[in-house]
Amino acid sequence: MNQNELQNRVLLNCVEHHASVVMQDVYQDGYSAEDILGFSKEKWEQYFSKIKVNRILQTLSSIRIESVMDELLAQKIGILPFEDLDYPPLLREIYNPPRLLYYIGKLPQPSSLLISVVGSRDSTMAGRLNARDLGQFLADRGIGVVSGLARGIDYAAHEGVLKQKGTCIGVVACGIHEFTRPRLQPFHSAILENGCILSEFPPDYPVYRKSFPIRNRIITGMSVATILVEAALRSGSMVSARLALEQGREVFAFPGPIFSETYSGCHELIRNGASLVSSFEDIVNDLSLNLPQFQAVATQTIVPGGDDGKRVFALIGKEPQSVEEIVYQLQMPLGRILGVILELERNNLLTRLPGDMLIRRS
Repeated sequence: MNQNELQNRVLLNCVEHHASVVMQDVYQDGYSAEDILGFSKEKWEQYFSKIKVNRILQTLSSIRIESVMDELLAQKIGILPFEDLDYPPLLREIYNPPRLLYYIGKLPQPSSLLISVVGSRDSTMAGRLNARDLGQFLADRGIGVVSGLARGIDYAAHEGVLKQKGTCIGVVACGIHEFTRPRLQPFHSAILENGCILSEFPPDYPVYRKSFPIRNRIITGMSVATILVEAALRSGSMVSARLALEQGREVFAFPGPIFSETYSGCHELIRNGASLVSSFEDIVNDLSLNLPQFQAVATQTIVPGGDDGKRVFALIGKEPQSVEEIVYQLQMPLGRILGVILELERNNLLTRLPGDMLIRRS
């Protein structure tokens, strides 16, 4: 695609989002970007209401496309049109795929296997640990993880991926310019080393509530499956699950405590046919993924604190365990056990939860 055509695509992308119109019908009629930009007012009105046409024409007259292109070049923001060979192949299959994506970092190969991991921003510690371990599991098997880069479950899943130096793809609901600033968070910088951050929205586009469902269709559209780790019944994660189902993709959900509001969405999905995750291997098996043979390297955990440390550590698993129960089972003085727990915490072997509960870290 030549520079002039690419510039026209960027201009149309700016018009589509700043004027809040959907040009799917226009594109389906086979017009090129140059043809569309040459539409008369009467031609525009064949597709949109007069109010929307006025917005389109006002936006076209206000955008200085040369300045936009200069800014993209200066910030090293990549442009990925629909026809590019690096465009995510599964994303092409959805209804109204984005005709243009902006990105920074390294795009995944078109043959890459991607799975989206979504969930609550206000997640529990157990949910975040599950998401982190899931990210690590997927990265170990060469599967890239797609998310919306939100706090909570998204962040934790990418932590697990980064731990294994895997591929992270963050899809944001605003312009990508925010992620090109010199003081980029270390977390985002780590993602860009082996993955990318991308957006459908023009580089300087602010965050609007309406943008999140638009963004979510990209997250699920790029992926062979979507996994809900922890999600309430009324949440953006449930929107993502619905989109994935509409796109014909597999949906998985983690079960949680039956009275937990933060898992109510996951439970609803499971009741209605989503695949229940009882182990990470369920995901690989249910999708019938043809992955290279994976063999985990056995590593021996070095537990500090001598025999006391080993006895306490043996009682702490992936489910929260109370200090009171440990004292009862080991019949050791509380002060002695608390000293061992402190040592285990310093060595990143366990995490303390509210209510004097403990959980093992992977």
